[in-house]
Amino acid sequence: MHNQIASFRAALDARPVSRYQWLILLLLALLLVTDGYDAQVLGYVVPALAQDWGLDKSAFGPVFSANLLGLTLGSLLVTPLADRFGVRRILLACVLIYASLTVLMVFANSLTTLMAARFICGIGMGGAMPSAMALMSEYSPPRLRTLMVTLAACGFSFGGAAGGFVAAGFIDSFGWQAVFLAGGVTPLLLFPFLVWLLPESLPRLLRDAPPYLRLRRVTARMLPDWQPPPATEAENLKEQGSKLTVVELFRNGYARPTLLIWATFFVSLILLYFMISWLPSLLLESGLALNEANLVTSMFLFAGTLGAILMAWFADRLKSKVRLLSGVLAAAALCTILLGLNHDNPRYLVAC
Repeated sequence: MHNQIASFRAALDARPVSRYQWLILLLLALLLVTDGYDAQVLGYVVPALAQDWGLDKSAFGPVFSANLLGLTLGSLLVTPLADRFGVRRILLACVLIYASLTVLMVFANSLTTLMAARFICGIGMGGAMPSAMALMSEYSPPRLRTLMVTLAACGFSFGGAAGGFVAAGFIDSFGWQAVFLAGGVTPLLLFPFLVWLLPESLPRLLRDAPPYLRLRRVTARMLPDWQPPPATEAENLKEQGSKLTVVELFRNGYARPTLLIWATFFVSLILLYFMISWLPSLLLESGLALNEANLVTSMFLFAGTLGAILMAWFADRLKSKVRLLSGVLAAAALCTILLGLNHDNPRYLVAC
């Protein structure tokens, strides 16, 4: 199968990006817009929800934790499930999970109910992101893979940012329930287009027996004259006898880079989810109105979208991606410290 995948990628890289590939990018970006919106929506709603239920905002800490636990489990479970059932099926299932649970949050009447809903919703959201990224990576030409995957991923931060504007416009007029309803109905409206237009993952299609009818329906829209070469017998035997495990990530000199990559993601996600969960509430307590606090949080996430695009552009042009990443993380650490030092002037957050 490896030689077939290599042949497919070489063919993609030798041709202009097709309309169907741009369509896949658009669909996955829109999907991640809804994913990002639903991941952030609770942070925007908590100040109004706490007031409506007569609770202190700190009481929602377990709800945020349950959501993050669900996100973690969803991310961990998606890979083995996608290998078994296909990336496309798992992605569609994840969309249904987080969309339907977000709609059900409209009817939440207690912290326990909200906690359970956010936990299950988190499983769907956690599984959607890696599935979408895997699918986008498979159908992007190698020369543009970083850019196209990043553009799709930007949908997540864009959706989180858009939630601030939705909350600012909806909460005063329609209540906090409308913000949840928008977050659940939108992916449900997108779902039929995902079912209709998204392809299954390439390795899954190559498991079919020749003449690969499902694969040919997909390649006809991007590589009309490409034919999968026969898989070599040696590769077939190797694939049947090999199984990648987590332990392999710590062998053959990979232990240090594995731990450093894990640590980088860990600290980055701690910062990100702390910001998107608590920033509206903290800004509200600092003296901003609720609508202002939500809009400032949106600007924080919009800046993340712009930063991701710039990072992708530089990453494709710089030899040392490690230096680029180190510089960005150092700048993020400095800005985070400055935010804490300027708690008496919350409008300073907009600049950072």
